Amino acid sequence: FTKVYVEEKDREVYVWLDLSQKMYFGTKGVLKSVAAAKTAALIGWLSLSYKDRFGLALYTGAQTYLFDAKRVQEHFLSVLKKIENVSKEGLRTIKETQPVQKSFQLLQKKAPRNAVIFLVGTFSSLADKDLNLVSSLMQTNEVYMADIYDSLEAFSPPPGEYLAEFEKQTALIENHDPKYELTYESYFENKRRILKDFCLKHNAHYRPIRSDLPIYQQLRPI
Repeated sequence: FTKVYVEEKDREVYVWLDLSQKMYFGTKGVLKSVAAAKTAALIGWLSLSYKDRFGLALYTGAQTYLFDAKRVQEHFLSVLKKIENVSKEGLRTIKETQPVQKSFQLLQKKAPRNAVIFLVGTFSSLADKDLNLVSSLMQTNEVYMADIYDSLEAFSPPPGEYLAEFEKQTALIENHDPKYELTYESYFENKRRILKDFCLKHNAHYRPIRSDLPIYQQLRPI
């Protein structure tokens, strides 16, 4: 990414930032949404420091806010303010009416060919039709997938019984079998491996970012 900036000046850099409901989760450090917002802000500051134009597509699950790519600090500060406001609103339950596919389509229309695009969010649950749109972006742009994940998606919880709730359904999870830890961790590792292979297949870059660890070191090389 640094090499790209050095050799090709005045590029347009876009971040697609996912602040939908699934991002408001965290067991250690910060919520995924906070880590994602920090990642977007870091990319923005780096873009301005390299004299490039920075734009944003901010997905909430209900709509997508689009910001043109500009090389103006005041514009960037307004982008940060919007991220802050949406983050606060997202702490309340929002009815998600816009499919992520639509948001990717809006980004595709907004970003020019040969732009640098960072996709910042959680991507393991994307459907094939969504990945097809992502692959289309990868064909004409320099794409980085910053995949935000929680420490609970890296290490299994201590042995015990846990009550899990998802989409108004609850389930009791028992973690007593020694094999459970290996199976649990392999499950999430495999999901990240699939995304990495997908990115490699389409000449894109995969950056897994654990929400409780320093972001800059995980984004590198950029």
